[in-house]
Parts: sequence; structure tokens; C-alpha cells
Amino acid sequence: MWSFLKQNLMKKTIDNVVSILLEYGDETNLTGYVLDEYAKVIFDDPALPQVKKYFN
Repeated sequence: MWSFLKQNLMKKTIDNVVSILLEYGDETNLTGYVLDEYAKVIFDDPALPQVKKYFN
């Protein structure tokens, strides 16, 4: 039973993330490797506490 609940929760979580990405995300030709090499880091991990610090 636990594995069924865990699998179902994981599926719902993945579905939620995909929905958010499809609604708010923009398509790009850049790969993660290009971003790692040339992009400027705005927030390090974990980003959420940093966002709260600056935008609360």
C-alpha cells in the first residue's frame, strides 16, 4: 500500500511541475551546459530563502 501511495504522490508532483513549466516556461535552444558555462548566477541553492529575504 505504501508504494502505491508514494508512486501516486510522485506522479501528482510530476504532473504539477510539468503543468507549471508548460504554463509559465519558455522554449529555448540553450542547454544546461551552456547556461553553466556562460550564465551569471543570480541565486545559489537554496534559492527560496534568498528570494524571501529580498522580496518579503
